[in-house]
Amino acid sequence: MHTRTNKTIQALTLAVSLGVVATSAQAASVSYTGSTGIVDIAPSSLELQQFDASLGTLTGISIDWDLGFSGNFVVMVFDNSQAGTASAEDSFVVSSAFSTSAPAGVAGPSLSTSVGDAFDVEVPETYAQIYSGSTDDSQSYGALGAFIGDGMVSYDFFGVASATSTVSNGLFSGIFEHRYQVDAEITYTYSPVPLPAAAWLFGSALIGLIGVARRRQS
Repeated sequence: MHTRTNKTIQALTLAVSLGVVATSAQAASVSYTGSTGIVDIAPSSLELQQFDASLGTLTGISIDWDLGFSGNFVVMVFDNSQAGTASAEDSFVVSSAFSTSAPAGVAGPSLSTSVGDAFDVEVPETYAQIYSGSTDDSQSYGALGAFIGDGMVSYDFFGVASATSTVSNGLFSGIFEHRYQVDAEITYTYSPVPLPAAAWLFGSALIGLIGVARRRQS
C-alpha cells in the first residue's frame, strides 16, 4: 500500500511540475488597432497602445498597415485651339506619398503608391475624374523599449499628393479633395507570467488524493 501511495504522490508531483512549466512557457499574444481617420492632405497622427509588461516578457512585435485614399483629378480646357482633338485619349497619374515621424529606433511604414486613369479630350470641357487607391505594409521587430509601457506609441504622417498628365497644351489640371486614411494593427507576442492559480489547483488535487490514499491505508 505504501508503494502505491508513493507512486501516486510522485505522479501527481510530476503533474504539478509539468503544469507550472507549461503555464510559464506557453506563448501568448495581444493586439491593438489605431487609425488616423479620414483626413485631407495634411499632417495627421496615429497612436498604438504600448505593451503592458505586467502581462509577461515581450518577445516580438508585428504591425500591419493599410492606406486608402481618394479624390478628384480635374482637367479644364481653356484654349479653344485644341478643338478637333476629341478623339485623342490621354491619361493622368496621381501619386500619394508619405513621410513619417516614428518613435526613436523605429522605421515608419512604406505607404507610397500611385493610381491613374485615361480620358478623352474634347474642347471646351472640364473633366472631373474620380480616383481611389490603396496599399499596405508589414513590419516586425523584436522586443523594443519604445513599445513597452502603459501609454501610446505615436506616429505622425505628412501626406503629399501630386498629379501628372499627358495633356498639357491649353489645359489646366490639378487634384482636389484628396483624402486618405491610415489604419494599423499591432500584435505583441510574449511569454506570460506563470499563473499561481494553476499551481494551487494541482496542489489542492494532490493533497486531496493523499488524504484518500491514507484513509484507504488505515
